[in-house]
Amino acid sequence: GRGTRACGAVGPRICRTMAVLAATLALLLGASGARGDAFRPPRLAWSELAAPTEASRAALLEALTEVGLVSIADVPGLSEHRAAALGRLRACAADSPEAQV
Repeated sequence: GRGTRACGAVGPRICRTMAVLAATLALLLGASGARGDAFRPPRLAWSELAAPTEASRAALLEALTEVGLVSIADVPGLSEHRAAALGRLRACAADSPEAQV
């Protein structure tokens, strides 16, 4: 469909969502950079989400409630797919009218 040529097998709905999230993150990072301080969302390890404890559930809930965003660290296999995924995301965002800011 329109605005999804670069999305490949991801699908247009996911591609549009990724594009909007990328644009939102760019705005957040740009706004924080203007003040001189770097935006750093709360960080949780993948293992804390894969086998949650009361403490990790509370940390996730607090991060999403207070900040609305969480960074997930140590995702298995991520490093192998990161470059390809980011390359497709950039092309998808450039191709998506929803991501144009």
